[in-house]
Amino acid sequence: MKYFARNSLVAVVAILSLAVTAINANATPVSGEVLFAGKFSGNARVFGAMTRFNSFSDVTVTGGSGLYETVPSVPVSMQGFSFTSLPSPVLDIWEFTAGGITYNFDLSSVEIVSRDRGTMVLQGTGFAQISGFESAAGTWTLTAYGSSKTFTAAFDPPTGIPDGGATTVGLLGLSLMLLSVLRKTAVRKH
Repeated sequence: MKYFARNSLVAVVAILSLAVTAINANATPVSGEVLFAGKFSGNARVFGAMTRFNSFSDVTVTGGSGLYETVPSVPVSMQGFSFTSLPSPVLDIWEFTAGGITYNFDLSSVEIVSRDRGTMVLQGTGFAQISGFESAAGTWTLTAYGSSKTFTAAFDPPTGIPDGGATTVGLLGLSLMLLSVLRKTAVRKH
């Protein structure tokens, strides 16, 4: 019986190792916040008549957290877009490369949160990608300032909710059930 118990334990440990490896094999999702600043031109002189950003210039990364925390102040390529009707996602609305890693964002939706003579705030949803990581959905906010024709923007994917150890407890339960089945099988054979 000692031989069986030792072999069963080895089998359970092997199964757990494979399960944990399979869980960890998935790419880590994009997390953290990245901040930008730059200049813009629109299709009208005042925000009340403006329906699109024609272009962006002098855009740079100004800060970040999470996976964006170590990104230096690098130039960002950003394309213009309509914020009154987004017929389809805008792929790579912003993109930059730092340290050989490419960061970009696909805009899926956009809405006007507020606008007056001096400021306009847009908010949208989309997907951020970083080379080597799993893309993540999140919210993108852009605040434009009319008098200076400048803007700031931030992307913030939702943070993952820890499972509180549910995966570990589940794997432990599965292992104990497997051990019980193996033990009953061994008892019947003796």
